[in-house]
Amino acid sequence: HLLVMTVAQDVLDAREHVRKLDPESTASPWVVLGVEKNKLVLVGQGDDYENMLPLFKSDELMFGYAKVVVGDDMSKREKFVMICWSGGDVGLVKRGKMITLRAEVDEIFTQRAKVIEASDVADLTLESVKDQLIKSCGAAYGNSTS
Repeated sequence: HLLVMTVAQDVLDAREHVRKLDPESTASPWVVLGVEKNKLVLVGQGDDYENMLPLFKSDELMFGYAKVVVGDDMSKREKFVMICWSGGDVGLVKRGKMITLRAEVDEIFTQRAKVIEASDVADLTLESVKDQLIKSCGAAYGNSTS
C-alpha cells in the first residue's frame, strides 16, 4: 500500500526555509504543521526557536521541524529535529490518527537527527532539545582542555 498525498506548496516552502544552510547563522529556523480536515496545514514558521513553542496547542495533534545548532566554539553542528505533538487534552480517537499523520510527516521531513514526541511544552525548550540531540547523536562536544 503506497501512501499517496498532496503536500501543499507552502508546507514544502517552509521545509526548505528550515533546511537552508547558512554556516554563519545562529538562527534556529522552524516550521509548525497542524491538521485541518485530515490534511496537514502550515500553522507558522520563523527563525527564533522559542517563538515556535506557543503554537503547540493542548487540544491538537501538531508537528514541528527545526534546525538546532549544537556544539561549542570549536565545533558547531546543525541538526534537524522533528517534533510529534499530541497535546494533553487530545482525545483517544484523535490521538489514534497520529500514526497515519506521522507517516505523512515522515515523508516531508526526511532529514532529521532526532524525533521528539511531546505533550508538554516544557519538554521542548531549546536547552532540553539540545541535550537530547547531543545524547542521541553520540558526540558530546564540551569545552576541552586537552
